[in-house]
Amino acid sequence: MVTEVSSITDLGSDVAPDEGVQRSDMQVVLFELAGKRYGVDVGQVQSVIDMMEITSVPNAPYYVEGVTNLRGEILPVIDLRKKLNIEAREAGTHFNTIVVSRGGRAIGFAVDQVNVVMDLAGGSIEDVPSIACGVENDSVFGVAKQDDYLILLIDLFKVSGSLDEDVLNGSFA
Repeated sequence: MVTEVSSITDLGSDVAPDEGVQRSDMQVVLFELAGKRYGVDVGQVQSVIDMMEITSVPNAPYYVEGVTNLRGEILPVIDLRKKLNIEAREAGTHFNTIVVSRGGRAIGFAVDQVNVVMDLAGGSIEDVPSIACGVENDSVFGVAKQDDYLILLIDLFKVSGSLDEDVLNGSFA
């Protein structure tokens, strides 16, 4: 089943993906980075928002796009391409922001495009080959085969867990 992105609002809370031996079916928010497909468990996604005005922050880590005002709250926005060491997006290019909230802290992840909410059968999800994983890549927990393409499944809670405390608090020195 595929749900259009326009219907995504307040999707979930603090749910981490299953890490058991047997994979269960899951719903993912499908998004793109540099032409590749990625999925994040719908339970991790609070909302998806269209491109917004971002204010750059001096002395912020290289992967911090900046901060924005989201419904009266200051939201740090992380460029997921930079955080995952993927080629940079051209300046001024349109993007979407996936908002996650963990432990009462909201963080935005800038991605090229959010496509749909999709159901994935547990049998289509495999572990990432060990040769493709490393200490910096433990946020990718699986690969799903869908028709003629692959979807890398990413745990945004692990990505946000690796952020500096200053980024999470929105304060930079």
